[in-house]
Parts: sequence; C-alpha cells; structure tokens
Amino acid sequence: MRRSDRAMSSDWAWQLIISGEYGVLSLATEDGPYGIPLSYVVADGKIYFHSARQGRKIAALAQCRKVSFVVVGRTQPVYTSNFTTYFESAIVHGFVHEVTSPEQKMALLKLLAAKYLPAHGDQAEQAISHALARTMVLCLDPLDISGKAKLPADGSWAKPEGLLS
Repeated sequence: MRRSDRAMSSDWAWQLIISGEYGVLSLATEDGPYGIPLSYVVADGKIYFHSARQGRKIAALAQCRKVSFVVVGRTQPVYTSNFTTYFESAIVHGFVHEVTSPEQKMALLKLLAAKYLPAHGDQAEQAISHALARTMVLCLDPLDISGKAKLPADGSWAKPEGLLS
C-alpha cells in the first residue's frame, strides 16, 4: 500500500466486509483479469456467494481459485483546498471452493436472502429449495485482508453536491 497513512486495521477491514452491501470478485483468466460484482454474506469468518453452475466466473475459477474480493463502503467527493474523496475500502485475498453439502447450501442461501430481502424470509426456503440443485454456493477462505480509508476529520458524511440521488 503506497499510502500507509491510509491503512486501517484488519479488524476494521473485516467489519467493513461484514457490513458491506456488495463486493467485486476479481479472477485471473487466460484472457486477462475478470472482475464481477456480487452479493455476498459473511459467516464463520468466510465470505459466501452464489452462482450459476456455468459461465465465465466458473470457468475462471476452474483455471485459478486464488482471487481477490473488494468492498467499498462510503465515499464522499469533496473540495477543501483541493479535490479529494473520503472513502473506505477493504480487500480480501484467498481461495474459493464450492460448498457441496445441501444442508449447508440451504443455510447459506437463507442467510443471503435474509441479508438482501429480510421482509420475504417466509418465501426464502421454498424459493431456495426450487433452485438448490442448479445453484452453486461458493466459499472464499480469506488468506489476508487489508483496509484503507481517508475519513473526514469531523466525522461528517454529507451527501456530495452535484451527484444524482
């Protein structure tokens, strides 16, 4: 990290991962790097996401299971004496493997449903059961994590001027 003054603790970074809404999974492929935005959930110190059984992401993982995963928290472009951006971000490096236990897949997909659609929890089990056989659940086992932030000194995170709602 070039700007060591922006480095945050691994605990801080992990909390950002836990509380984050979406992340970007980056993979190495024969054609070059590939990044894909994902919904995810954290459980037992690991990051889980779902996938179809085929596609570019699965083909890339067949080539190389080592990945990075980035979550960006709040951002705020500002002008003080110059242009800058307040931000918070975390990066995890690790290896991905498939979760194969149907019971564990069901539990993890329920966690995903609860994170993103908590008001529809009563419909989750039926929907998940219907799609379970064709849905992969992938687990990212973290090897290392780092966090980086530039935070406003006064703690304010006002809506930036000029940006769309």
